[in-house]
Amino acid sequence: LKQLEDLWCRAIEECLDIPRKDFKFYRVILLVSDLIDRITCKDFMDILLQRLEFEAALLHQESVCATYGAGLSTACVVDVGEERTHICCVEDGMSNSNTRVTLQYGGNDITRFFYYLLKKVGFPYKTCSEDSIMDAGLLQKLKEKYCHFDMTVWGVAEEEVIIPYLG
Repeated sequence: LKQLEDLWCRAIEECLDIPRKDFKFYRVILLVSDLIDRITCKDFMDILLQRLEFEAALLHQESVCATYGAGLSTACVVDVGEERTHICCVEDGMSNSNTRVTLQYGGNDITRFFYYLLKKVGFPYKTCSEDSIMDAGLLQKLKEKYCHFDMTVWGVAEEEVIIPYLG
């Protein structure tokens, strides 16, 4: 916990330009994962209030803040990370622990599968490689544009891709 305290303190001092002696004049909101346990939350609050001496602290779950940020009180939040996907349902501003699911695949897996599908339908950029930084960036851009949950957008999509020649 000491390392986390030092990390937070340094980040606040260096990135926000707030000296530690002035923390007592500030209030803090900490967003935590829906899967975090109460003991860890208590430890976080101890660091914020007792050790760093903030005036007040509020701890909130990511999924609840995501729904409020979208202007909703009820939603199913799907958080697709690089390696894992977390799903949680929020009803009337409360995260329902019975609906929390973690899938062991994420954005990297979706990119690989998207590339596989592109090759199957005859993606014209034949020398595209997941191992190339430029090609990985292109695949990421295409994935972000065309892989989504919007059921009103469907059908064939054409995209013009300009591949710079490095030679």
